[in-house]
Amino acid sequence: MKSNTAVGEPSVDRLLKKRKHFLPIDEILKEKAPNHTEIEVCFFHTCNINCKFCWQSSSDERGEDTIVEKADIVLEYAQKSPVNSFIQIHLLGGEIFDDGKNRYNDYKAFLSKIHENLKTKHKFIFLTNMNWSTDSTDSEVESLIAYMESMGIDFHFTTSWDPTGRPIKGEVETDFHKNLMKYKKYVSEITFVLTKPTIQKLLGRDTSYLDLLITEGFQVDIDYYMPTSSTDQLMPTDRMLLEAMLCLNKHYPKIKKMSNLEGKITCMSPSKVTIMPDGTLTCCMHIEYDQKEFNTPIVKESNSPLILNFLEKNGCFSCEYYSKCPFTCFVMDDHKSFKRELNDCLYKLYFDKTKITS
Repeated sequence: MKSNTAVGEPSVDRLLKKRKHFLPIDEILKEKAPNHTEIEVCFFHTCNINCKFCWQSSSDERGEDTIVEKADIVLEYAQKSPVNSFIQIHLLGGEIFDDGKNRYNDYKAFLSKIHENLKTKHKFIFLTNMNWSTDSTDSEVESLIAYMESMGIDFHFTTSWDPTGRPIKGEVETDFHKNLMKYKKYVSEITFVLTKPTIQKLLGRDTSYLDLLITEGFQVDIDYYMPTSSTDQLMPTDRMLLEAMLCLNKHYPKIKKMSNLEGKITCMSPSKVTIMPDGTLTCCMHIEYDQKEFNTPIVKESNSPLILNFLEKNGCFSCEYYSKCPFTCFVMDDHKSFKRELNDCLYKLYFDKTKITS
């Protein structure tokens, strides 16, 4: 697999035309699909760190000069597609708050264009690694926040913590922690990816920084590993995921996916589009995957084939926990490096062991 910007459709019209072939999945999962639309805007790939679990090429500068123009794609998609009554617009790089990069006027122009023209209720979610270190970057972040508040723009920051696959450690003397605490009121969620090394640390209870985050009152959640070129090192088995979830249920029951099992699926893809740095659109397949790595045919415009295969393979419709189950990441589950060691679906076993009933 390789990181490749042009992995989707070149226009909103062509994307929506192809998606019409997969509408049955929307009806099948109508009650379980997320009740908001997500428009993910990947401005560029450039990043100040190089995380093992990340699919992006940190030195790829494509998209840096088209930040404002991507607002037009957001507005066109919102106008032409069957969006829900609430839209979350996720903004990410690379790293959007990178030291030495002066993009903030472009961010403000992008935000104001959408805020002034999008009639559907919406919120901007900034995905940042919170790892800037200079006073000038901090001043720009403060200025951006002040601008959004003055405009009445609804927004939050989200970030991720990783104890094994990232060059920053989860310790209180880091820039990450300093920025996290300073901007705490704006951080809606901190996630960590359930890679094999992270699960091993979790099961070994090497979790002092996770304890601190929860004690400080942050909303913490888990995410599934999206296959990258490091699958041999990072891809967990279904048994490891089950052990991790049971550990979290026991020691960290307030983690979002442990405490919020309302039956909505984890995957946003039925209600999501991603705008890539070059302006092409895709579902959630950010990487130019090799079809040989998957069991199900890859379709850039929709995860429907992966979802249907998952539902049939696991006998979801006849499962007693169907109405409660959030499912896993369909891309991860279909990847050939994901090993099944359990004799049943990991979520069914999880519900059985935790005595959570539907």
